[in-house]
Amino acid sequence: MNHPIQVNIPYSMLLKNLDFILERKINPEIYFDGEAIDTFNENDAHSILRALSTEKLSITIHAPFMDLSPGAVDTKIRKATSERLYEMLHIAALFQPRLVVLHPGYNKWFFDGNVTLWLENSLTVWQPVVKTAEKLGIALAVENIFEEEPSSLSRLITAVNSPAFNFCFDTGHFHLFSTVAMEAWFTSLSPYIKEVHVHDNCKTSDDHLPMGDGDIDFGLFFRLIKRYGVNPIYTIEPHKVDDLERSLEMCNRYLTHKEGR
Repeated sequence: MNHPIQVNIPYSMLLKNLDFILERKINPEIYFDGEAIDTFNENDAHSILRALSTEKLSITIHAPFMDLSPGAVDTKIRKATSERLYEMLHIAALFQPRLVVLHPGYNKWFFDGNVTLWLENSLTVWQPVVKTAEKLGIALAVENIFEEEPSSLSRLITAVNSPAFNFCFDTGHFHLFSTVAMEAWFTSLSPYIKEVHVHDNCKTSDDHLPMGDGDIDFGLFFRLIKRYGVNPIYTIEPHKVDDLERSLEMCNRYLTHKEGR
């Protein structure tokens, strides 16, 4: 099976390096931060989309997350978060991506461990946002960040209860913050895993290393992918240009090995 591997790239960098991306046939996961949304030019977007389509490159999108908090107690923060997410959806509608990845915003230290408070506030944001995504034909997935175990995300996804709202499993964030085994995440959330972010670290910082350069057990990860029947979008997130080729190489190597078992 052919897996087009997505590569996370900020929109501003995509604009400046489009020729390189087309030449290398990189399938972008385009990250839009607040500035990219505020300065967004629809003519530029149509030009990019034509170029990517000509090369038959697939697109995913990563939504803004800095300073946003869908589950915020402060109603003005939730309102600002909603506005950004709606802006993102209307941009995404132009690109028609395979998936849009978003951050759920739960951090036990911010919410004093009160998942129910966070969840109730979150639903006031996510339920209308997901309905808009459904109308636009856009699929969404929330990504694990600081979560120590999967129950908060499971509660959010099941409460929203939409086929357009699923889960993106980030291996690096799992390794840094999870207090439960990797299989616990698959047991809880495998029916909802639509994308995975595959990057490595040594459990000290979010280094976004190529697979194999840290100490994450990717052999186990791919065995669980197969055992639970998950068929996700694979995305690498190199934070250094020098890591791009090795990240692609290692992802392809693991995928080839997985399918050859």
